[in-house]
Amino acid sequence: SFNGDPQLIGLLIEKGIELNNQNDNGATCLMYAASASKTEVVAQLLKAGANTKVKTLDDFSALDMAGNLT
Repeated sequence: SFNGDPQLIGLLIEKGIELNNQNDNGATCLMYAASASKTEVVAQLLKAGANTKVKTLDDFSALDMAGNLT
């Protein structure tokens, strides 16, 4: 999701990727998309059921990451 390619994300969603998998720091694809201002990808992930309540090891959510852009 970080590269922001909506077509690729759509394909991955169709293939059934686990939207809420977390990396070693606890970040999800939704968090990466939000922090990179990839609004179309964020919308795709939310529509597909990405969990907005997941937090990183540092206690940040996707909403927190999106808010850090200003």
